[in-house]
Amino acid sequence: MESERLRYRLFEKGDGAHIIALDSNIEVLKYLHQEPLNDLNEAEKIVEGVLNQYEKNGIGRWWAIEKESNQVIGWTGIKYETMFRDFPYYDIGYRYIPKFWRKGYGFEAALFWRDYAFSEMNIEKLNATAHVDNVGSNKILQKIGMEITDNLEYGGDQCNWYELNKTQLGI
Repeated sequence: MESERLRYRLFEKGDGAHIIALDSNIEVLKYLHQEPLNDLNEAEKIVEGVLNQYEKNGIGRWWAIEKESNQVIGWTGIKYETMFRDFPYYDIGYRYIPKFWRKGYGFEAALFWRDYAFSEMNIEKLNATAHVDNVGSNKILQKIGMEITDNLEYGGDQCNWYELNKTQLGI
């Protein structure tokens, strides 16, 4: 699957180095309440978790690859989430290596996955969360049509809870 400047591919065993490229970077983790990850075995466990999501839920995060350089720039996609709220929901999300920030890739991928969720998966509603101070993520979510419907506390910080219903897009 692809959008204008990005290709998307499923996670595969052996992708732990891509996880480390993201999750060892303190800039990437600023709003995520995670400690930097540098252990390849732990990174491979994360990859296994995503592979299990594919098998169990038929969807999960995908790698975003810049077409021009053929470089993995981060992950994106839809995840069926069952642990963050008191109810299950489809979460749209993304995480990118900082040198690829502010190039429009976040918006491009979020728009692609929003449309994929509603047209291909035929789901009725998408959700997302973003730390209130994470200006970039909040802008992306609002730009794809999501609206803040709640404010949550996570790890002692305030996060915006976003929703977008299929009917809001006229689909």
